[in-house]
Amino acid sequence: MKKALKSLFAILLVSALVFNFASCSDNDDDSGSSGTSGASLPSSTGTNELAGKTFTRSEVGYTKTGTFSSNKITYTVSVEMKAEEGKYDAFTVKWVGVDNYSYDSDLKVIYTTSQNSQATTYERDGKVLYTEPASAPSSFAEYKKRKLAETKAVVLDSVKSYITEDNFDDLFSEDLDHDFGVTTSAAVTDAIFQKWYKEQKAGEKVEEADKKFIEIEAYELSGTTLKISEIDAYPSGTKFGDIFNKAYHYRYYGDSDNRIRVDPDTSANLTYNLRITETKKYKILSATDDSMVIAPVTKDSDDLYYLYDESQKQTVAITYTDGTDKTTAKITVDSTDFEFDIDYITSDVVESALQNAEEYTES
Repeated sequence: MKKALKSLFAILLVSALVFNFASCSDNDDDSGSSGTSGASLPSSTGTNELAGKTFTRSEVGYTKTGTFSSNKITYTVSVEMKAEEGKYDAFTVKWVGVDNYSYDSDLKVIYTTSQNSQATTYERDGKVLYTEPASAPSSFAEYKKRKLAETKAVVLDSVKSYITEDNFDDLFSEDLDHDFGVTTSAAVTDAIFQKWYKEQKAGEKVEEADKKFIEIEAYELSGTTLKISEIDAYPSGTKFGDIFNKAYHYRYYGDSDNRIRVDPDTSANLTYNLRITETKKYKILSATDDSMVIAPVTKDSDDLYYLYDESQKQTVAITYTDGTDKTTAKITVDSTDFEFDIDYITSDVVESALQNAEEYTES
């Protein structure tokens, strides 16, 4: 029995990873508001080709659907868990959420931003068996309690009596190894648990920060087929202040040393915004199109969060050289020149992005 049940716990661990991405609330209205917690989206232009339609993408055991209203996308992601004789009947792990969106039907792009996360549920025959808590457990005792409750919720009644704390190590060895790098719960010291807990809370902080960011996606609607893909390009005329203040995701890697990035990880202080050399890293405190205020990073992420010294902040000028379908920004920090491109959305950029697009079928 011990060996037979382990497969279920491994499956649940994998299913949890499937849903480990920023998700959204279920507040779907057509009021035109982008939501109080979301970023401010660009205004829509052209004709909305997607409103009123639902699209589905299916793989073996996995289904994702997106339903478009005039300004929101309701997503449903489902992972089907096949029945195991004598252990558990088939059930579904499901996540539902909503993104706000706007569109530009001439450029063929949509702009999306996330809202509050909705909990993942385990369901069978339309009944919710278990709802994952929204936040990480703050103690190992609570961690164990949740693991036991989650598993009891889906196994057969004849198996429930076996799901006890006495059998925890046998049943959850995969989880213990994945989460804590140990093989027995006795080896989970408070220091090990607190390190794991801090990582979970950091993830929650990143998810919260993600609400302030706008994703830009290329799309193509042909008959009943929708192709969609993220792109790293921006509306024509975008400068760095627009990226930083409107909160577009941006990453630019120059040579082996030079890096600049604006994303939820930097917003949550899990990494730096700007690296000039291997040892010179900076937090961007604020920015306009013509300048940025930066402060030196004083501690790397050994302790997970980056620390910076605001008392040593400096203002750095940004200049631009306009090119074909892009602008190149230039800054000078510590006598080191650093250039980074801001590419603009064009039909060629959209076409290129769609070469690696996910495909959905209207349903």
